[in-house]
Amino acid sequence: MKEWWFNLSLREKQTVSLGGAAVLIGILYLLIWSPLHSSVTGFRDQIEHNQNLLSWMQTADEKIQAAEKMGQKPATHSTASRLTTVQNELKKSPIANNITQLVQADNDSVKLNFQKVDFDLLMIWLTELWQQQGLIVTQLTTKSAGSPGIVEAEFILS
Repeated sequence: MKEWWFNLSLREKQTVSLGGAAVLIGILYLLIWSPLHSSVTGFRDQIEHNQNLLSWMQTADEKIQAAEKMGQKPATHSTASRLTTVQNELKKSPIANNITQLVQADNDSVKLNFQKVDFDLLMIWLTELWQQQGLIVTQLTTKSAGSPGIVEAEFILS
């Protein structure tokens, strides 16, 4: 290799040196700078997302605390009346035709299954149930029923 280098003319040595420097800079860029820059950018995006989420959560917490102070605190009901309460509220709801199962899950909860129910109507009904009757969703599972906005839902109210 030394012999080859010494046999090159000055112009060839300069060209090989510049090419080697360019390759070295390219390798440094690809192996060090680019991944580092991508990681920093990703972390900045994650921080911004988390800050927005924190801000939203703080606003939601303030709204919840304000609602509790205004007396909209969910009322408590006896265990025996939970199933009856849910049945009565369901009869008044437009989603009553979509229920497939309504059972007492245990002493303090009711399990419901819905088929092909409008997600927005279901959420409105659950919100009203919480605000008016003090029942909250402790477990919720939904999956698409094929059409936009239509879901199959299974949840437990306590």
